[in-house]
Amino acid sequence: MVMNLIRMLIRICNEKSRKVLFSFNKIFKCQIGVDTGHYKSRDQRAMIMIINETKCFKLAEIEVKYSTSVKPSERIKVTTSFEAAEAFRELWSQSMEYKESFYAMYLNRNNKILGIHKVAEGGLCGTVVDVRCVFQVGLKANACSVIVAHNHPSGNETPSETDKTITRKIKDAGLTLDIPLLDHLILLPGDGYMSFADEGLM
Repeated sequence: MVMNLIRMLIRICNEKSRKVLFSFNKIFKCQIGVDTGHYKSRDQRAMIMIINETKCFKLAEIEVKYSTSVKPSERIKVTTSFEAAEAFRELWSQSMEYKESFYAMYLNRNNKILGIHKVAEGGLCGTVVDVRCVFQVGLKANACSVIVAHNHPSGNETPSETDKTITRKIKDAGLTLDIPLLDHLILLPGDGYMSFADEGLM
């Protein structure tokens, strides 16, 4: 019973208390001859084990937060691939000809934009996209659907096999999380774009 009480007190102690425990640990070890490997009792051996375990007992707190300054009445509604492409271009952080980037647009139930997030940035010929990163923000924003887009600096509108593969992965993950993928756009320098949904590739 005493050992259980000690275990409980150690596990709920704060960082300041750990300093006290460390001092107690040093005194306790000296009294029972830890350096020579001789213990006085089974309870004392258990005490050493508990204190040693406590030194590694630490947890991180995770905070999930979404905030916006845009009023619901001011949100832009997206109903076509053209409107989605224009919205992406408004917030694209660099030239379409510079290097390839991958963005995600999160929508509410009424297809109004909650926000746009840069998921990944690569080089001239491609970028690596982690599907988990696409939906991390979507879950935080309580999104009901998502549209993704990336640019082709070369101006070639034809999707690569890699483009098709990542589209399938995002679509499958979205179905599992109930955040469906509505479209994948390939934006080109100038005003051109290609829509997976319009071309029947979804």
